[in-house]
Amino acid sequence: MPKLFTVYSSRCTHCKELAPEYSVAAKILKETNNLTLGKVDVSKEESLSKEFGIQGFPTIFLFQHGVKSEEYNGERTADGKEGRKMMKV
Repeated sequence: MPKLFTVYSSRCTHCKELAPEYSVAAKILKETNNLTLGKVDVSKEESLSKEFGIQGFPTIFLFQHGVKSEEYNGERTADGKEGRKMMKV
């Protein structure tokens, strides 16, 4: 099952703004698609920042079969059009 992960920092203002949208999207996707969402706080998992070359927060990745397939750079709202494109993986 494909997974969409956000890598965030608990000190990041943009990450705090994304959190409620991401929660709504997670519920929608769980009910309507074969896609799950997860999140990782880099202040607890610092090695991930280096492993995935993260330069800013939040960063959203799509994983398929346990392998990172792409970075998501579209709208960051639960009902955004570009988000719906990503849901159709």
